[in-house]
Amino acid sequence: MGMIIAELAILYLRHHRLLDAAQLLTCYGWISFKQGYAFRLAHLATEVKRHFDWHINEENECGGLLLHYLLAPFLGKPVDARQRFADHQRINEHIIAGKVRLVPTVQIAVTHDLMLYAMNRLCFEEAQKFLEACSQRLTPLISSRRDLQASLLEKQAWLLSMMSEYAEEQEDAQQAKSSREQAIAIYRQCNALLSVNETLPTLENATLKRRLART
Repeated sequence: MGMIIAELAILYLRHHRLLDAAQLLTCYGWISFKQGYAFRLAHLATEVKRHFDWHINEENECGGLLLHYLLAPFLGKPVDARQRFADHQRINEHIIAGKVRLVPTVQIAVTHDLMLYAMNRLCFEEAQKFLEACSQRLTPLISSRRDLQASLLEKQAWLLSMMSEYAEEQEDAQQAKSSREQAIAIYRQCNALLSVNETLPTLENATLKRRLART
């Protein structure tokens, strides 16, 4: 499976379909990376982007940016947090304007990076707004996609956990306890969603089990 995902990503890259490659690797790249394909993919993505104007349209630009931040660590390249936030904001604006169509999982990944930067600056309300905006966009899909529902709940629990840690640092024991208990309750809700026993395609099953292990 890891080999197939890697080879498909390579095919996309060689045909300059950067957004397709980025979305595939954002969703399932972890399987290929575990099999040792990360460096090869990162090196190829860098070479491909070097030899054509990948800013030619919004789709390729978004794909190129997503690939950069996903694969740069495998090449030992540092990532500037402020620049990453600015680039992900631009991607998010393209999503809102309908200029690019990203699969829900990738939209949530973009939201994750926006939230991370906001939380690292202790801007928890801003992080909450990013999450709420993403959830609202994906509302029509959530009822039929428990993986999306669990992913959004996981982000909410993550935010509450960070808020709890900050409250504890500020010696606000009551707020810390309240946020922590809310986070635990949401993680338990995630576990219940992800523990439903049903027959699923291999790739989807692997993804859900990975998310269950994390929650």
